[in-house]
Amino acid sequence: MPTATPTPSPNIILNFGFISSLGPTLALLLQVVALTGAAYGFARALWDLGGWLRRPRLRVYMSDELWPVGEENHSEFAINIQFVAYNPAKRMATLRRLEGTLIRPEFTAQYPRKTFGLRWRRFIKGNPLGFEQTEPVFVSPVKPRDSAVLAVQLRGQYVEADSFHVGHFDWFPGQYTLHLYGLVNRRRVQLSPSGGFVFQISEIVSGQLSPVNPIGGPFARSVQLES
Repeated sequence: MPTATPTPSPNIILNFGFISSLGPTLALLLQVVALTGAAYGFARALWDLGGWLRRPRLRVYMSDELWPVGEENHSEFAINIQFVAYNPAKRMATLRRLEGTLIRPEFTAQYPRKTFGLRWRRFIKGNPLGFEQTEPVFVSPVKPRDSAVLAVQLRGQYVEADSFHVGHFDWFPGQYTLHLYGLVNRRRVQLSPSGGFVFQISEIVSGQLSPVNPIGGPFARSVQLES
């Protein structure tokens, strides 16, 4: 009776010389690769979860110019700014409120260096004189990994004792510092650098923004941002 030919084993390739000797090494290497991949996947999942749970934040990139506003107002003054708000997180960031402080330099002993509070008042748009009010501000959402360009007017309160010319705020010549803070979702965060945004007002611009004669209407003058 003829003898049946044995069926080749599927692992016969491992029976050839050095290939057979590499079997345990390859198995160990595959195990290491599998464990490394699993560890990486787990770490990435934790990183993504942390990014999702991290509180929303915004990065602000200010325009290289700001626009102090000259106006005849017995209780308020204004400054116009434009900036890019970038959301680096994986969650929606909603800018619900923008506020700040403006540090005015000393003018005389009667008018020392002083800090004024500012609040986000209105969106603004460009015109030949600078910027003008357009509509009330409510909220400004910024999608994840996205940005938004915002032009806003910030307004502050003052009393006549803060002004050299009775009836409106005086933009004295010198160095000013603007600090910005925002309510992002439900968290108040600092949006400006630790040293604030610094700009200078020259004697000429100061005179244009703080005239002796009554002002016909609000107008703005451009000043350069230093930092």
